[in-house]
Amino acid sequence: MSADGDNDEIFGGRSAKAVGDRLRLTREVLGFNQKEFANRASIAANTYNMIEKGKNYPSITALWSICDAYQLDPNWVLAGDHGSLKYDLAHSLYQAAKLRPRYQEMRNQ
Repeated sequence: MSADGDNDEIFGGRSAKAVGDRLRLTREVLGFNQKEFANRASIAANTYNMIEKGKNYPSITALWSICDAYQLDPNWVLAGDHGSLKYDLAHSLYQAAKLRPRYQEMRNQ
C-alpha cells in the first residue's frame, strides 16, 4: 500500500468500506452530519450509518436517492470515478482526501 493507500481506496476501491469512505468524505465536504445527509436523501439514518461504516452496500433505491439528493454520479459512489462530478466538488473531495491521512495521524498522537 502506498503512503496514500487510503486515497487510492477512496478514488478506486469497490469494497463496501471504500463506498462508505467515499460517502463519508462527500458528506463531510458538503457539511452535513450523518442524520442530515440521510434525511435529505430520504434514507433511514441507521441504514445510512451501516452503509457509511462499510457494513453494507447501498441498495439501488438508496444509491439513486443519494445521487439524486446530492447530484452525484453512481460511478463516483460505487467505483470512485470522480470524472462526472462537478469540478468544485471533485476538487474539494480530492483536497479533503489528500489531507485525511495527516489529520488521522494528528488525531492518533
